[in-house]
Amino acid sequence: MIKFFLKLIFSLSLLAWVLHKTDLSNVAAAFQQEKLSFLLLAFSLHFVGIALTVVRWRVLLQALGHPISYLRLTKSFWIGMFFNTFSISTVGGDVSRGLDFKKELGGARSFAVVFVERFSGLVALILLAALVLPFAGNVIPKGSYLTEIIIGILAFFVLFILGVLLPQTSRLLGKESKLARFHAGLVVYSNHLKPLGLAFVLGLLLQVNVIIHYYLLGLGLGLDLSLLYFCIIVPILRVVLLLPVAINGVGLRESAFTYFFQVVGIGSASALAISWLDLGMVLVIGLIGGVIYVFRKKV
Repeated sequence: MIKFFLKLIFSLSLLAWVLHKTDLSNVAAAFQQEKLSFLLLAFSLHFVGIALTVVRWRVLLQALGHPISYLRLTKSFWIGMFFNTFSISTVGGDVSRGLDFKKELGGARSFAVVFVERFSGLVALILLAALVLPFAGNVIPKGSYLTEIIIGILAFFVLFILGVLLPQTSRLLGKESKLARFHAGLVVYSNHLKPLGLAFVLGLLLQVNVIIHYYLLGLGLGLDLSLLYFCIIVPILRVVLLLPVAINGVGLRESAFTYFFQVVGIGSASALAISWLDLGMVLVIGLIGGVIYVFRKKV
């Protein structure tokens, strides 16, 4: 309970700080500037992302001998989006998805598959940003530390993967604990490199889809920002929103968007407009997931 209130205070403090420096009438004006065609196209990419995620999830499950149907996985993912959107954590949907197939896979393995699916996507996203860095020198502002942040996150991911694969990690965790079984569920993919590679490629396509989604929202507002810049900031934004320091990213989302747009001379009103347009789309997706959840419970 104390952690919840600390997160709530942190979220509200960040949100109050951003709103204090922003004229909300300018945010409303930015909303009015958004072109409907770009908005609808950006929204449609959510459905492309869901399809790619479900295919990638099935590839990882099939590698372990669990060819669960696309229909069940799609329903589970939509319901996960509901919990992701309306729970206090940004990983509520992952917990929901892990629980959905707990009986068939075992709890530790089910959660491990979901983790590999999510983590491989994040690695693909950060790697994509790192590959873009040599070509983005003209769009990265001096003193913004964006290059250092990308390299730092990538280094952390590499160290994490090496830590998981070290034999000493298995001995340290033992054999009987839930954490040990979860770790075994991660390590098993070292024997399934082909499906893991396919999942990684699908992850790259998914992350390109995410970047284009934000780029379209920016175009709709008339922002003159390079696609390369979105390739740099979107990976950082996605990682920042996973930090367990706020209530479902509230405040953290707004302050991160504001910072990354202000360093290239874009006002906080436009940054908040993109942030809240994206949030609005996520809320719609979450509500659809809630309807699916209600009907699945009734069946």
